[in-house]
Amino acid sequence: MWETILGFVSLMLVAVSLCFSAVQTREVAKQSRINNGIGSATALMEVNNLSRAWHDRLLENPPLRAYFFDRNPPRRPTPTGPS
Repeated sequence: MWETILGFVSLMLVAVSLCFSAVQTREVAKQSRINNGIGSATALMEVNNLSRAWHDRLLENPPLRAYFFDRNPPRRPTPTGPS
């Protein structure tokens, strides 16, 4: 009699434990999706900041545009040291 009751109680505790584990797994999956979204947004923001800095340099120095957009070869620096 006691063995049957203890067996039934242990079976119920195992079932509750599995349900709790399933809920925890679902919440971890939600947090992972949120963190991945935040990471993606951060990466996109960083790329946009780098792109903006690059375009700002081109706007500040209009003669540089020809090297990037017209594919002109860069000028070679002239040697300044003793020959």
